[in-house]
Amino acid sequence: MQLTNLSYLKAHRNYSTALSEYKPISSRISTGKKLVGQNKDIGSLGQDAGIKSDRIQMQSKRISMQNFVTFLDTQQKTLQQVRGIYDRMSTLAHKSLDPTLSESSAGQKGDKELLDKEFIVLAEELDSILDRKVNGQLLFGGAAADFTDGIQDIDAVDATPLKITKDVKTTSGKITVKLAPGGAEDQIWVFQGKLPASLDSYFDRSSAATPAQRQAMNAQLHIELENLFEKQGIFTTGEWQTSGSSNSRDSNGNFKYDTFEVEFNTCDVNSSFTPHPLNSGTGLGQDQYDTKVAAGLVKFNAPSGESTKITMIGVNMGNTFTYEVEANFEPSLPYNDVKIPSSGEVYPAISFGKIDCAHISSSEKAKKVLNNLGTEIENLTNSMAQVAASQRRYESEIQYMGEVDIANEAAGGRIADADYASEATKLAKQSLKMGLASQIMSNTSRLKDVLIPLTTEHFRSKVLSSTL
Repeated sequence: MQLTNLSYLKAHRNYSTALSEYKPISSRISTGKKLVGQNKDIGSLGQDAGIKSDRIQMQSKRISMQNFVTFLDTQQKTLQQVRGIYDRMSTLAHKSLDPTLSESSAGQKGDKELLDKEFIVLAEELDSILDRKVNGQLLFGGAAADFTDGIQDIDAVDATPLKITKDVKTTSGKITVKLAPGGAEDQIWVFQGKLPASLDSYFDRSSAATPAQRQAMNAQLHIELENLFEKQGIFTTGEWQTSGSSNSRDSNGNFKYDTFEVEFNTCDVNSSFTPHPLNSGTGLGQDQYDTKVAAGLVKFNAPSGESTKITMIGVNMGNTFTYEVEANFEPSLPYNDVKIPSSGEVYPAISFGKIDCAHISSSEKAKKVLNNLGTEIENLTNSMAQVAASQRRYESEIQYMGEVDIANEAAGGRIADADYASEATKLAKQSLKMGLASQIMSNTSRLKDVLIPLTTEHFRSKVLSSTL
């Protein structure tokens, strides 16, 4: 005879079923995720993985954008500092126009010399600002530069060559030279980097005692510069003349400039030439330019890219003491390109003029400085407006990214997050089933212990009675 406790077995089966349902429910409640256990939704898993990937990319881009906005904010604060320096420079220049202040003379330093010392310190501060970095990234790109003061010969007392070197923070850009020497021949040279120290004596006013000696030195300097041109040269006008006498002007009092524009990088040089309308006739203006280009006297050369400094030289080849020139540099793409995280586009370089070759030691110089400062302040204001507009734009983009991230988080939650109320109800239900099943198993187990002996005794009595 085989005894089977069917109630116990049924209760045990119910307990096992409830336990198998209890475990994944408990896991979903503890993790907060519903995509666990054996009955995973593969489609939902794929959606959840895609949303997570998008969120990671968005968060990374958002962090990069926040760093970029910090960069812009630092730019803006620095430009405000530059504006303060410009304002102080302007104040000093206006003070230098005061007729009651003395100018330096006969070895005696005047009042305006003291103003000039502070002016120079401010110019040096502008230089240092251009070298500032944020996380290794230069705040500013190539700097526009005015070379006019350094090679302007209109106030010279002899034919000593003039030279000026500036660091424009880039190896490419556009040089504009407007030259009006008059009938005598003069020449402008543009080199990349500083010139060898061995040439310094040519630019020393005391190195020649007579005009003839100076003319001979200038001729020798011309040979030296020719030899350097292939290695360091960017552009030279050749020995140039314009219509009329030195510093000749038109009927409106404007100088009769012939204009050279030279765009250069380490690979190529492109140039254009615009003559003054009055500089016409054989040997002048466009005719002269065409002739000198054909003869190789006007020269262009792609620089090596070994330096961000530009050296400009003015040489009075005709020994007539004076010539009028305006020369400036405009940067192209900076060498410290900043890529916008959201698009990968290059953020345009922001820069400002250093005004490091100007002085206010005389009224004439102060007037020129004020004219330059007016232009620089206008450019600076435009730069500050550009930075502010960029800040607003990218802060708005960061806000948008945050809203998208919240939306993606909500979408992912709907797919992957557990419903606590529903899961808690399920958990209670399975707990109740397990409790009831456990109680039944316990009771039926005790019943088995009572019934088996009784059944056994009954069976034995039946056997004994049958044998009698």
